[in-house]
Amino acid sequence: MSSSQPTLTFGPLLVGACTDTGMVREENEDAYGLPTVDPAFWQSHGYLFAVADGVGGGGGGSEASQLTITTLYNQFYSDGEPDLLQAIKHANMAVRRQRLMGSEAHTRMASTVVMLLFQGTSFQVAHVGDSRAYLVRNATLYQLTLDHSLVQEQLDAGAISAAEAQSHQRKNVITRAIGADSAVDADVSHADQVFSGDTFILCSDGLTNHVDEPTLVHMVTHYAPMDAALALLQLANQN
Repeated sequence: MSSSQPTLTFGPLLVGACTDTGMVREENEDAYGLPTVDPAFWQSHGYLFAVADGVGGGGGGSEASQLTITTLYNQFYSDGEPDLLQAIKHANMAVRRQRLMGSEAHTRMASTVVMLLFQGTSFQVAHVGDSRAYLVRNATLYQLTLDHSLVQEQLDAGAISAAEAQSHQRKNVITRAIGADSAVDADVSHADQVFSGDTFILCSDGLTNHVDEPTLVHMVTHYAPMDAALALLQLANQN
């Protein structure tokens, strides 16, 4: 790219973030969250980043993802002890309540979510659904989450191959989602160490379905964070 886009800065972290309606939907059903609260919370709670991908259509998906992000951040950056699982439970209750009380168009509304939390020199990842977190370290890509999806279950059971999973006709069927049930089962990783030069990617399946892993690595290791985010979004749309 000939000119660099402005990169966001949160303490020691350099960040690029963007989202787009894409080539299929009429509304953008994805949303992301950044630690834009009082910086005093960064010291006590850490730096929280999140991506949510709504489902339901008819405006329900867009509302579900936005409500998920808003509730997560309001809960996590409250005066109490920071707790990823509690934040996810509150988001689930908020979306579930809206789903049950909303119009007929909202009866299927739900959302995936993937969260990345930096505290000191360590990080944690939590997720529900098939939005993913990756780590690029020394030019090697590590997938930090396993999809909560029908295809992933079949892959784990040995019923299909990795190649078959890529083109499976039910690839978009998720088995867990925020707001789908009265209780939510989230996966939370143990804290691991962050090293200088580590790059993290949070994304919905709008990216991973259309951009291969070598391209992900190339983009985030050769471009500044915001340039990489914008280039990957453009490439996903082209593909």
